[in-house]
Amino acid sequence: MVSRIVPWLLVSVAFCSFTLPALAEDCPEFVGQWSSDHAYAVASSGGFAFIGSGTSLLVADVSDPTAPLVVGGVVLPGEINDIEVVGEYAYVAADSSGLRIVDVSTPGSPIEVGFEDSPDFAFGVAVQQLFLDDGAH
Repeated sequence: MVSRIVPWLLVSVAFCSFTLPALAEDCPEFVGQWSSDHAYAVASSGGFAFIGSGTSLLVADVSDPTAPLVVGGVVLPGEINDIEVVGEYAYVAADSSGLRIVDVSTPGSPIEVGFEDSPDFAFGVAVQQLFLDDGAH
């Protein structure tokens, strides 16, 4: 019985010894952190991170990931649960305040430009395409 276990043990040890370092190369590496406050939602676009901290949408320059720097922010009327950035706009699921749309084309001065209240709580947002039917045609 012992003679059957030893070869499997050697194969297992050899397998782990050779494959685990290769797998470790694909693991994320810690390079920096943002520790100013709680972050409940995060999205990134370009060299910026968009951080939902309570009711504040903060914009941080992360071009140097070892030293993120908050460059702007805007306070919204609801707790931020999710963020999606598409082009120059951040779409924010803001709890009982529905969907908030923030122009982030100037990262140092984001400004809320629109909203859509929801009958319940907004917990998530996903943007694929936006259409507006104004009834003109």
